Amino acid sequence: MKSPETLPPFLVEVLREHLGANVASAQKMRGGRYNSLWKVATPSGPVAVRLGAASALELGADRHAEVAAIRAAFPVAPTLLMADTESGWLVTEWIPGRHWSRVEAAEPVNLARMAVALAGIHATPVSTGIRRLDMRATLIRLGGRLGDEVEAFLAILEAEAAHGLCHNDPHHQNILVGDGARIRMVDWEYAAVGECAADLAEYANAHELDAAGVGVLLDAYLEAGGQVSSNQLGAARWLCRLRNSLWDSEIKRINK
Repeated sequence: MKSPETLPPFLVEVLREHLGANVASAQKMRGGRYNSLWKVATPSGPVAVRLGAASALELGADRHAEVAAIRAAFPVAPTLLMADTESGWLVTEWIPGRHWSRVEAAEPVNLARMAVALAGIHATPVSTGIRRLDMRATLIRLGGRLGDEVEAFLAILEAEAAHGLCHNDPHHQNILVGDGARIRMVDWEYAAVGECAADLAEYANAHELDAAGVGVLLDAYLEAGGQVSSNQLGAARWLCRLRNSLWDSEIKRINK
């Protein structure tokens, strides 16, 4: 589905009425695979306007959980200004800064910073608006076959697993860093309460961490109060690879 080149007229009126936005100067930014992102000027500063695509819902996005997670995870998540979960649009503060490169995301100092950020997210008190979604349920929804090998890794992951608020898509393009030490994260549409090990595993896989890098990530996470064992992280990495291969197959089906 191609992203729209202009903001919908109804949303233009909402932005003008509630935020005094200068919509004529709206800039379409590089966004995700399906959603589109705009930077819009307002008297109080720029805001980010995200238009959600229905295709994202087929891939497991949840707009209600997204809104609840953004509110819960602030200030790592941006300030939520307005949202319509039915239409799939939301408006947040515009976070100044830049994304890490893939190489930067794997540097030891940044692995430690990310581990601390994830530990904080996972320890965030959650509301009833945030869904619960574990690895087993996700694999089943994506059509995965839970054979003996999969069950063996699930058993390791699920044994005394720590659960918490998970971003579920923690990679460098969803991370923003500025002049300060704080890491900010965007794109919370797949957020859910789930196994914390899966968030660490997704980050490790996305940036192809070697054993030394995984060690830095896990040690810093544990020092920050996280509770994930090395065996759980290893099992989660294998399961995340399976989940992503199933997810890619689902994308191909949707795009037919």
